[in-house]
Amino acid sequence: MRMVTFDWTFPSRQFCELLIDSASLAKLGDGHQCQIASDRSNEIIITLGDAPTLDPMQTIKLNPKVLYTKNCPIVQSIQLHVNISANESIYPTLVMIQPSMLGVCTPLQLSPSSLLFVGKRPLQKAEWSIVESKPTLSASDTQKIQTLMNTDANSNKLDIYLPPGTLPLDYSFVLKVIMTNFLGRANSSLVAVRTSSLALPKVTISESKLELYTSDSLVIEAVGEAQSCSNELQGTTPFKLKYKWTDISVNPIDIERVIGLNPQIPPRSLTIPAFTFEARSIRTLQVKVWIESNPNLENTQSVEVKYLIAKPIAWIQGGSRIISTSQELLLDASPSYDPDEPDLRRSRDLNFTWSCTLSLIHI
Repeated sequence: MRMVTFDWTFPSRQFCELLIDSASLAKLGDGHQCQIASDRSNEIIITLGDAPTLDPMQTIKLNPKVLYTKNCPIVQSIQLHVNISANESIYPTLVMIQPSMLGVCTPLQLSPSSLLFVGKRPLQKAEWSIVESKPTLSASDTQKIQTLMNTDANSNKLDIYLPPGTLPLDYSFVLKVIMTNFLGRANSSLVAVRTSSLALPKVTISESKLELYTSDSLVIEAVGEAQSCSNELQGTTPFKLKYKWTDISVNPIDIERVIGLNPQIPPRSLTIPAFTFEARSIRTLQVKVWIESNPNLENTQSVEVKYLIAKPIAWIQGGSRIISTSQELLLDASPSYDPDEPDLRRSRDLNFTWSCTLSLIHI
């Protein structure tokens, strides 16, 4: 038997495109990479990109006339047997994020955006089931709901949508989802859902996005209403609503502690003093509204606040003036300041560049 040693010659870019035939290349996903193993020159490492369609243990074809060997003809037909592996777990890791209370008008809706999974292996199938209900549903009712949850429109899209009224009212449920990725590996997660015979309160904020400077103060008002499915007030006596503001940004702060609560201001209003947040930051502020007599009936709305960078304020002491050629001219720009800096001493720690423009004055 003759031992063949590979002598690889290839450009650093587009190695995958040169190495693998186009039909197989399309299965590797966007952003794929190919490289030679550092310690084994006859081994190719292929890193899959986003949304690959390659199945485990699938055979892909290499381009002929690409691999050259010493003292051997051109390799005419090579196939690569793929065994997919990575540093992360081959099992999807799921975290369910969703409201736990459904009002009488609220559909049950869980979408892929509320499923977080580790790695770049796309999920391909979802299987939903009811593992617990209180009061206990009959076996036939449970099977009926599970069948609706696992229709092609739901499981193939990896989401679930059940119209209002599908789940019985004033019940609590524990739902289970089993997600399977394209490797055929599966994992599961649980989600608790409660239903109410009342509608969730409606909450609106006048602005969805705001732009201002850190030296500006800000007042945000939220309007909440206890409504029925026809958007009319529930009953003849209005329900009393409660409000709570939170910062849900990447690096949140405790708004109640930092800003404090002013009993003179309605709780639906949030007043943010100047210099609470730094310039060049983006904050996402959320208000939660709930019915005081039933705290589980709640709803949320959020607003994005972007703090812009303000230009320094240039200020020359004394302003413009007319002097004779025999007089000394002293220009003092020390009153200049940075409006983004709350500390007056630090706000005047600036760099100055002076310029002079000559103009003729007619007297």
